[in-house]
Amino acid sequence: MNKKLIAMDLDGTLCKGENWTEEEMLFAEPIQKNIDKNNKLYLTNHIIIYTARPDWYRAETVYWLSKNKVRYHALVMGDRKVGADIYYDDKAKNL
Repeated sequence: MNKKLIAMDLDGTLCKGENWTEEEMLFAEPIQKNIDKNNKLYLTNHIIIYTARPDWYRAETVYWLSKNKVRYHALVMGDRKVGADIYYDDKAKNL
């Protein structure tokens, strides 16, 4: 099987809104249909969750992902560019 590297955006794709305060991050409303799609893709691909959130919010972000049962292989935060075969982003492609 040929696994793809999939980059999955967080804010606006896996959760509603752009969440930039600690409280918003912890209580952001999940978009369950997108989380379900992500978790299905995880079974046969490599998933990178990416977000423009600053790295100092890593603990809150990991907590939210865990609480909402989002499966992934890596988390990339900040202004770093992510190389991938497929991108899912609320500003680029619908799930």
